[in-house]
Amino acid sequence: MTVLSGILAPMVAGVAYQVFSFTTILLLSSLFFVIAIISEITLKIPMIDQEIKSSLANLKNVLTFLVSTGKKTGKLALLAGVINFIVTAFVEVAVPVLFRLKYHVASNIFGMIQAGLAFGILLAAMLTPLIVKKIKLNNVYILMMVSTGLLLITGLAMLYLNSQLLIISCIILSFVLVQFVFTVVSIAILSEIQGGVEPNMLGSVLAIVMLISMVALPLGEVFYGQVLAIVENNQDEGIVFIAISSVSMLVAWNSRKFFK
Repeated sequence: MTVLSGILAPMVAGVAYQVFSFTTILLLSSLFFVIAIISEITLKIPMIDQEIKSSLANLKNVLTFLVSTGKKTGKLALLAGVINFIVTAFVEVAVPVLFRLKYHVASNIFGMIQAGLAFGILLAAMLTPLIVKKIKLNNVYILMMVSTGLLLITGLAMLYLNSQLLIISCIILSFVLVQFVFTVVSIAILSEIQGGVEPNMLGSVLAIVMLISMVALPLGEVFYGQVLAIVENNQDEGIVFIAISSVSMLVAWNSRKFFK
């Protein structure tokens, strides 16, 4: 449902911006936000001291496992966080900054671009079992290197091409493929973790993995927000794309042994 909302919401928003005024949209958004707040306030979750103590002890056991017997699982958890910081956060920040602030893409087109990115995630989730079966799990890093290589090509296009249409096309193609491939990689990471953790610890370990990924994403968004705020032209942006591609391919190459 989350991915589906990611597909439909940008498309609906693009149409809404064409039909309604910004004030109307802001008032409706505020209304829904207030409803959500009221729902949170009225939601009652009983807390018991014993449960809190048990949760802290469980957290200690999981962290001990990740730094000792489960070192491979711990490295996979860090890889998930690094992917979110370097790649996912960049796409999240670069899409609105480039398409809306620099290239001034129309609202409905921008909504379609965001929907396309979300559709790439949904398609990857559906096709992951087939993809992993075909290329084998230990070759997933190759997909990572190929997809981030497109970011390198996009960076070179920014440096040497003058056609705005071609540059935008390269950005969209590279972002869609990156979202697709790294969704496959994220699912592969979770599958590999599930296969290496005892059932009684699986839920706690996955919770830590998700925590690392969730913390890495906003940190990456803050970092890239600052970076894209100081770039001034296509050349600067091209250098940023090339740098991110290079770091991502290095991470992909070093992660190849995690899936063996």
